Amino acid sequence: KKYGNLNETDLRAQLYAREKGSYQRMIRENKDLTIKNLDINSEQQDFSAIFYKDQVVFASSREGVKPIHRRWNWNRLPFLDVYVADKNTDNSLINPTCLSGKINKKFHEGPVAFNQAGDFMIFTRNNYDGTSSEGVVRLQLFSSKLMDGKWTKPVPLPFNDNEYSVGHATISKDGKWLYFASNMPGGIGGVDLYRAEMFENGQYGDAVNLGDKINTEGDEMFPFIHAGGEMLFFSSNGRVGLGGQDVFMAQIKPDNVIGKVMNLGAPVNSSADDFSFVMTENQETGYFSSNREGGKGSDDIYSFDLAKPFTFGKIIKGVAKDKKGNLLADTKIT
Repeated sequence: KKYGNLNETDLRAQLYAREKGSYQRMIRENKDLTIKNLDINSEQQDFSAIFYKDQVVFASSREGVKPIHRRWNWNRLPFLDVYVADKNTDNSLINPTCLSGKINKKFHEGPVAFNQAGDFMIFTRNNYDGTSSEGVVRLQLFSSKLMDGKWTKPVPLPFNDNEYSVGHATISKDGKWLYFASNMPGGIGGVDLYRAEMFENGQYGDAVNLGDKINTEGDEMFPFIHAGGEMLFFSSNGRVGLGGQDVFMAQIKPDNVIGKVMNLGAPVNSSADDFSFVMTENQETGYFSSNREGGKGSDDIYSFDLAKPFTFGKIIKGVAKDKKGNLLADTKIT
């Protein structure tokens, strides 16, 4: 409240002022959603599981049997690589192996996004060719195509820049829209979410900031556009939540206008960082990542089962009849 009085224009202060008492609602666990920590998690970082055909791809800093062990200065953990694992019927993951092709190199690779067919990917990688004016190695986005069973040499996306990071891509089901996170100049906060059109000739439209219905002065990251096209999941530490990064769901209307934005609450969210939420098209199962207490490593992958689909309001079910009681077909109710 004191912060809001000192910074009345701050979006975070406005959100907290509008959503008084929301903590009690968010802390109540959603009984329709059950979560499970996966046995595949290591003592290092494991996060950003994403569906890939009948398998799951994720990012991990597990060292395995690498001949050279490199660690980065931020957390002294090994660098990230992209792994692929088989998926059991209970959503557990087994047999993790490094993704084949020219994707993994000596620094950070991951997370990854795929198109619906699974033959085109956009992934996050360290900038191997330069640093910012401050000497910082930024994150960049690259694309690769699956040809003759192998991933082609990665191609940089036009949004890359030595001075800022772009990463955490997600592709709409129709392949027409790319969503990603960036701290590029002109944004609202530290890291914002952006959208760009994808054209059939391989070109991209301009990166458009999703605006203050999504972005805050904090960090918004790890977007995932659901296959239904009406829900955008993302993580934020600038909105009212339970602590750290929380997972939120935003309504995407047919004209790409952002509608309601909702915190998923417990058990997905906790007082730690919760992020990288993905879900099957039928809204029955999925994965998310968290560094909450009780895990196996720094970041862990959790699976979840959902008994009731997410909605942006109450669903009213019934039938339409005329005065005589006859059923009316194709009737719009307002």
